[in-house]
Amino acid sequence: MRSALIIANSQYDDDVLRQITAPAKDAESLARVLADPLISGFDVKTVLDKPSHFVSREIETFFAERNRDDLLLLYFSGHGVKDEDGQLYLATADTKHKLLRSTALWANFINDVMRQSRSRCQILLLDCCYSGAFARGMTAKDTAYVGTKEHFEGRGRIVLTASDSMQYAFEGDRVEGAGAGSVFNRNIVRGLETGEADLNGDGLISMDELYNYVYDRVSAETPSQLPRKWALEGEGELIIARNPRGSPPKLAAVELQVLIPKRTILLGGLQFCFIPGATFPMGSDEGYPNQRPRHPVRVSAFFLASTPVTNAQFSEFVRQTRYATDAETEGSALCLRDGEWRITAGANWRRPVGCTSTIDDKPHHPVVQVTWNDTVVYCKWLSGTSGFTLDLPTEAQWEYAAAGPDGHLWAFGSMSVARPGTRARREKVRGCKQSPGSEVAGVLETRT
Repeated sequence: MRSALIIANSQYDDDVLRQITAPAKDAESLARVLADPLISGFDVKTVLDKPSHFVSREIETFFAERNRDDLLLLYFSGHGVKDEDGQLYLATADTKHKLLRSTALWANFINDVMRQSRSRCQILLLDCCYSGAFARGMTAKDTAYVGTKEHFEGRGRIVLTASDSMQYAFEGDRVEGAGAGSVFNRNIVRGLETGEADLNGDGLISMDELYNYVYDRVSAETPSQLPRKWALEGEGELIIARNPRGSPPKLAAVELQVLIPKRTILLGGLQFCFIPGATFPMGSDEGYPNQRPRHPVRVSAFFLASTPVTNAQFSEFVRQTRYATDAETEGSALCLRDGEWRITAGANWRRPVGCTSTIDDKPHHPVVQVTWNDTVVYCKWLSGTSGFTLDLPTEAQWEYAAAGPDGHLWAFGSMSVARPGTRARREKVRGCKQSPGSEVAGVLETRT
């Protein structure tokens, strides 16, 4: 799942905090781009000019009850304030500059909420107008360095900021200087919306590409403002969007057992990993007759889902489409009983082994009792909701990926003799109800 929470503050009760107009417009433009299914496909919620207690609850709710592979993006636009001890706070509508602990968002609170979330794919965008934030007479008792990294550390987290300096401009009782946060936001939106941030032209926009694009444009427009980026113990290269003007990247959705991801895309709760193109030896000289002879096959680069579709994910598809699987329509499915496959009345993806079974306590287990027809419909649905083109893998794609980077004969290694039960497990997968001549593999795992 891809979710974004956009928080913007342009109006303040405290006269010391300058009223700014950019955040509301910034929030609207960023929300539009992030929610566009042809670009990023985020589920977006916007919070504008709300008090600190309301914003705190929204942030904590946003990061709570998440899955490990959920991609969560938090964006803040407004004033950033440091207290006398150097602690960083984000100002909200009711923030009082003399009561920061009780009326502003403490950076440590946000950090703790993000750290405690199960999600390990998090993006934090701080578009804070540090310039012109205080009226004359206030004294900055710390250095001009904000130290964003020290305030927002965590695993699997990428932090982008408009700058990492705090600037003050005072003149009489009037606050001088305009915030430059909109320059940061404007270039993020432009890079995503036009596809200009796709620097390598592969049809996808990574966070590294987006940062490099924004850095070059912001520093050219306002040399005194230098955006910053930190990648904190993340795995792989995180893809935030596709190039809306490029060719749709081809995705094959299958379970991958052996892969060290170098690039990832998160769609519908599935993490797709980049598989580089290569020529590999396909088939086997010692396997079934239809696997012979072992021969070289060229596979172009593609993306592959690293986990099978779960019951919860398939349930969401059914909820939105009211789709009935082949097994539900026919009223039965094949089940393995006493070592034999038998047609069992009432068996389907909701009741894998018959009427008395259930998946209520198995939301994160792979969905089973689905056919090739069912998987094709699921792929079309996910394609429509994500803006990417998804399909089942070809036999070559699956064999290449399952062999892993070392080209093992089996997913569990290169043992010369198959482990006991290997044939039974293979027949178990192939025995699931399917269309004549089809192979059940790919988007939906078929193990019980």
